[in-house]
Amino acid sequence: MNDPDLRNVLVTGSSGYIGSKLVDLLDGKPDIGRIVGVDVKAPTREREKFKFLKRDIREPLTEALREFDINAIFHLAFVKIPIHDKSLMEDININGALNVMRSSLESNVRQIIYASSATAYGFHRDNDNPLTESSPLRGNDSYIYTKDKKLIEAHFETFSAEHPEIRVSIVRPVFVVGKGFDDPLSEHLLDKFCLIPTRACELQFVHEDDMMDILYLLYSKGISGAFNVGSSGTLSFPEMVRMVGSWPVAIPFQLLYGINSVAWTLRLTFISEEPSPGLLGLRYPWIVSSEKLKRETGFEYRYTSREAFQDWVDHVKSKA
Repeated sequence: MNDPDLRNVLVTGSSGYIGSKLVDLLDGKPDIGRIVGVDVKAPTREREKFKFLKRDIREPLTEALREFDINAIFHLAFVKIPIHDKSLMEDININGALNVMRSSLESNVRQIIYASSATAYGFHRDNDNPLTESSPLRGNDSYIYTKDKKLIEAHFETFSAEHPEIRVSIVRPVFVVGKGFDDPLSEHLLDKFCLIPTRACELQFVHEDDMMDILYLLYSKGISGAFNVGSSGTLSFPEMVRMVGSWPVAIPFQLLYGINSVAWTLRLTFISEEPSPGLLGLRYPWIVSSEKLKRETGFEYRYTSREAFQDWVDHVKSKA
């Protein structure tokens, strides 16, 4: 039987970078009774309170939510690494999120914490600097990742208005880094000769441990609303490349964009593992303000952007 003093949670995307670390954190929390993970990929290890369900995020969740008496959902499942089948990517992302919303209405779920992204603001020359939660969400339609983040947030906004009995918390993090950081940016930075656009914008980071603490804080305090997540400070692209021990090779943005477009079409990844519209995130700044998060929750970051990035660099060098 379930202990009425404990809460049971479901984590979608539980085998991914953020999901796996979140399960580790929740497994050690005394107020958590059961953690149910949903992913298409099996976990790499067992945890005491963890139950894994292998399934596509678009598959029905209602039965599992009822069986395990789930009170809250951390929705992290998302196709992060771009794929060439854009229709499939959008189907998984959008319909997966809609499935979570629909299933929550047919069960005892009272809170959804959704991991969006600061990229939902889009990469634009005229972005607010810094971006606040009142800045418009203009995720670039040419880049499926940012487009889907924007669209899913719109769905959650409608859902919240129609179903206020379910608290919805949305986090919009910048690049999450730490020992587990592994995405197209990390792969690109590790190239011995790293191609970068001339006049590249500076980037902002948040440490994976800070990210976990924020997700749990919003859950445990039942705080709803949208919150930017980004540590203080920024790093320039040449600076990041040198920190990892690579050589920055600056070329005009349009040339880099064109070369990468050809490479992406031919399924070559010697420049990056994503289509060229994603490179706009290296050209136009998308720095966020975290003042709302600090003001409404009292949260204090343990790492600056530089310290967060340095932790990943130290980890990479320790394995070399």
